[in-house]
Amino acid sequence: MTATRRPGWSPSANVPGGWQTCPICQGLQERSAALLVGGEPRTGGLPEAARRLEVVGAPYHDDSTGYSHGCLKRCPVCETCYAWVYAHERREGAEEEAFTLTRLNVFEGRERTRVILEELRALEAQFRAAAAPHVAALRRAPTPRP
Repeated sequence: MTATRRPGWSPSANVPGGWQTCPICQGLQERSAALLVGGEPRTGGLPEAARRLEVVGAPYHDDSTGYSHGCLKRCPVCETCYAWVYAHERREGAEEEAFTLTRLNVFEGRERTRVILEELRALEAQFRAAAAPHVAALRRAPTPRP
């Protein structure tokens, strides 16, 4: 069964007009990449607009460059999602850093967001369960007097 699509419909459009009319996302390509060798740019950098994207699931997920990893980023205006990947290697005495930002279609962006938010709810439940006995002990403790 094939879905019928309206003319001009895009799976990347999260809101009417989607990323194409968003003041942040319209300046981002479908895929952007940057390579630094020894701290010097070897290819074009990520667009400035990429800095305005927010990490989904922060602080448990982040866009730290302390280690190779990836995260999901989302536009605060149109909610378009992007896969952000950072890779760090040492080759022939020089450090190589590669950044990639890829726009996700609306379905993949929503699914990845759903998975991250479920993960955060599970972490919150674990935290609350582990904290409960400590909170109870603090409530039973005598109040210090000056």
